[in-house]
Amino acid sequence: MIVFSLIGPSGSGKSTIWEKIGQKGYVHFKEGYMDSNRGPSNNLPEIDNRLFVSKLNYLANWLNQVREYENSGVALVVSDRSPWDVPAYVNPEGKLYNYVAAFMKELSTLGIEHKTCYVFCPEKILTARVAERLKRDAFRKAYNEGNPSLLSKTCRYYERHRTEWDYIVDNSGPLQSSVSEVEKILTSLKRAPAP
Repeated sequence: MIVFSLIGPSGSGKSTIWEKIGQKGYVHFKEGYMDSNRGPSNNLPEIDNRLFVSKLNYLANWLNQVREYENSGVALVVSDRSPWDVPAYVNPEGKLYNYVAAFMKELSTLGIEHKTCYVFCPEKILTARVAERLKRDAFRKAYNEGNPSLLSKTCRYYERHRTEWDYIVDNSGPLQSSVSEVEKILTSLKRAPAP
């Protein structure tokens, strides 16, 4: 099975791109990050998302969801976040980056291939997009989404690891161009031989 993950900072357009390609019949699971800290029944007190343990919780939930798709016979699934996003949001990032690297390496031993697509957008555009989104979704402030220093930190993380991402799509121009580029990648992955 292949898991194709759109990754990148808040406001880069991951979910927006997914909304467009999702209409083409791809299997998708939502990032679930905001729900993962409330437990399987979604009724436990929320774990503060700044805590390291909340990130481990997300990783476990992500893996379980991927394994369920694999068990049901799905060959290609698309996610709009991945474990590689998590280190961008902790201090110091290296504490979790090495853990995620080991996590992803072991994932391949389960017959699951993970492909990343970094949705790039310049920080100035991201800042404007996040500000607009916070007007609509004020609850995101609780996740530090409007914090300019956190946005800068996450941008540096993705750029520092730029050579590690499987694909990069520049989403600073017309949305349809980015969507077309992602669709081409997904088409090539559907045709690829099974890992």
